[in-house]
Amino acid sequence: MPQLDVSTYPSQIFWLIICFAVLCFAIVTFLAPKIGSAIEARESCLREQQKQAEEFEAEAKAIHEDNQERLAALRHEIAYQHRIFMDRINQERTDKLREFDQGIAGKIKEAQERLRVDQQVILSNVSELIGQIVSEVCPKIFGKPVEDHQVRLAIETVLHQRKAS
Repeated sequence: MPQLDVSTYPSQIFWLIICFAVLCFAIVTFLAPKIGSAIEARESCLREQQKQAEEFEAEAKAIHEDNQERLAALRHEIAYQHRIFMDRINQERTDKLREFDQGIAGKIKEAQERLRVDQQVILSNVSELIGQIVSEVCPKIFGKPVEDHQVRLAIETVLHQRKAS
């Protein structure tokens, strides 16, 4: 094998150094600048994208804060409208209850008046009926007739005593 022959070592080392130097020169001259510019472009692009991302984040944060302020204002407005609505409903309910109570009170007064009138009619009818019964029964029990004015006076006295108690 000629590669392992010691007499060829100096020429192999010479060409190794030459090839290595040419390769290093080619890398430094052509390849390294292109790689450097690609890396620089990539870093520049990343910086731009980072800057845009920060701008978008700031914009999103501002929009979020604006939305939160609007939401708080709307919640406040809704609470205010709800309070007004509930106050109006409560006032209407109170008015209707008052109107209902007044209607019931009027009907109760009318019913009480009718009852009083009916009671007087019944009492007058009962007084007359009792007077007739007493006028017919007294002669049979006592043997002598009782005058009508005495019977009416007795009945009125008894009725007044019952009303008082």
